[in-house]
Amino acid sequence: MPIETPKLRGKTLIIPSVSIGNVPQLSVDLLVHNLPFEWACSMDHTLLYPFASPVDSLDDEEPIDRGISTGIELYVDETHGLALVQQRSPILPGYGYKFVQYLSQFIRESQFQSVVVLDSQDYTLKSTLDASCPIEIVSNDLSEQFKQFSIEQEDNEEMVLSPYVRALTNAIKGVTTVYAVVMFVYEGDNRVDSQVLADKVLKLLTISSPAGQGWNHPKSWRSLYGDRPLPRGLEQGIYG
Repeated sequence: MPIETPKLRGKTLIIPSVSIGNVPQLSVDLLVHNLPFEWACSMDHTLLYPFASPVDSLDDEEPIDRGISTGIELYVDETHGLALVQQRSPILPGYGYKFVQYLSQFIRESQFQSVVVLDSQDYTLKSTLDASCPIEIVSNDLSEQFKQFSIEQEDNEEMVLSPYVRALTNAIKGVTTVYAVVMFVYEGDNRVDSQVLADKVLKLLTISSPAGQGWNHPKSWRSLYGDRPLPRGLEQGIYG
């Protein structure tokens, strides 16, 4: 266990998939840097591609002295009763099943009240989608309060969820309430898509969105889609 169970019991866990446009990961970035999340620990990343980076922060924040960020980390927001996993690196080929086992065991032992899994799919695969809000939610929660979100029945999940997200939700739906929030996107500059998805998650959790004041973007987003100026010398790198 990466953190004591009592600190996580009863919270809602948000977890992204590594999928098209990196939209789930970008949405988690926004949540980390706009809600009062605190870093809790690095999780076991042996089943992911090796990854290390400087610790991200906002422009107006002092650099965070915590060494490096790893491929998968856990954050906790005590104010809103949330926990959040940020996965920054894809699963190694052939280890998807073991990774699902690892996450599902963590979820069972932590006794989360509910789990929100973020996913993104190719927009061209969903021709009947409402273009004004290209998001669908698949859940095992059929309570009245969530009818407004047009939640899909579980028998339709194969048409909506990616294989990895379907495997993860199937592994944990017997022990907690699960919401798979899927956004259909075109791959490109997906920053706006990530904001829409983050807004949808907060609406699902009945948490006020900071979108009215504008989302704060972390420093790592500066060069997310080639925004850095072209390098002028080899000391600045070949590819910018």
